[in-house]
Amino acid sequence: MSVLSASLLVAGGAQPGPADEIFKLHRQSVTIPERGPVTVYVLETRRHRLSFWGPPGWVIKENPNSKEVVMMSRDLVTCLTLKIVDDPPGGDARPRVEQWRQAVLEAHPNAKILGEFDCYTSNAAGRALDLERVTSVKSKQLSRLAFVPLPEGRLEFKLTAPSEKFHQQRFAFGNLLTSFRAEPSRHEHFEKTASRPQP
Repeated sequence: MSVLSASLLVAGGAQPGPADEIFKLHRQSVTIPERGPVTVYVLETRRHRLSFWGPPGWVIKENPNSKEVVMMSRDLVTCLTLKIVDDPPGGDARPRVEQWRQAVLEAHPNAKILGEFDCYTSNAAGRALDLERVTSVKSKQLSRLAFVPLPEGRLEFKLTAPSEKFHQQRFAFGNLLTSFRAEPSRHEHFEKTASRPQP
């Protein structure tokens, strides 16, 4: 079984997180004049409301334990992930881009960084990197990672595909990013309102 297939099985078999956590993916069908019917995915957490268009025909599931959404292509060789990463306790005084680059090097110590560039969602700017690594069967695998800031954390987007499919699947990654929107959750708004001193 491939690593990508295993990722999807883990996402599908994840157990619910702690009782006070919220990590739920909803699907909504909307009609856009220039595109027709589109499925919009809305990820609700205690602090965030994240919406995006998933690649058509892909299997998309959430994993509350890892705070991750896994999107798998039909042929099971291309994977897109969206992950929420909280800031470390006490914060980090380094510039965000430096923190993100260090996170890439730690997570992929044997990979080669091919390029680094700015990236954009519908309402935020971030930084992206392209990586190349050689798999255990000596084939090349390419990844594109994008980091976007969140209050008290960051979003990590990741595309992983065989080198011969990477160029084609970059469009799915770009569509995901440009459709993506992050907003405060209704739960956070309610909690902040409820915690305000009464006059």
